[in-house]
Amino acid sequence: LFTVYGQEQAFSISGDIELDKGQLLVLTQRPGKTDTLARTAIVGRKFDIRGTLDEAVVAHLVIEGYVGGFIMMLEPGEEYTATLTRDGVGDIHGGKLQEDFNEYQQIVADANTASRTLQELEDKVDKVQENAFAKMNALIRKNADNVFAAYLQTAGSERIMELKPLKEIYALLSDKAKETAPGKILAERIADLEKVSIAATAPDF
Repeated sequence: LFTVYGQEQAFSISGDIELDKGQLLVLTQRPGKTDTLARTAIVGRKFDIRGTLDEAVVAHLVIEGYVGGFIMMLEPGEEYTATLTRDGVGDIHGGKLQEDFNEYQQIVADANTASRTLQELEDKVDKVQENAFAKMNALIRKNADNVFAAYLQTAGSERIMELKPLKEIYALLSDKAKETAPGKILAERIADLEKVSIAATAPDF
């Protein structure tokens, strides 16, 4: 079955709605105006609305007097079923474009759910790291005056070649920690780099 565009063809939308009575309208935006394609009365929480179209449109199912509505892809010559709820969720089926639209919306919903899950995991990881750092720092403070803290606070400093960060690390050590082997090794590295720095900046006569 092929849908021929350019000539008026009937469409129908039927289904259930969480409303006892009212008027259901099918609207579409045209350049500079809004067209009403069809309207019907809601009876016993059910509706059956029919109209004609000559081309596929983005339709807006709205209840007269209410804000909001339900977006759908409406094609001429197609029959649709719909379940419309008070929270603005519409389960609408029928027509190739509408089914593609449903698939698109599901992809978006799944991606949003996955993103929220990842964010929750990231938040948990951040919390675990914060707790770990707090415990680690507590142990360092507990051993601030011995080789334990000196080693941990200077670990990795051998890969640093700039004076400023090395001096910042050295400044974190307590006076007693500076007297430990790790503290003295760091002090020697700083002294050596200072000599290189002075030599590099000495005037060339």
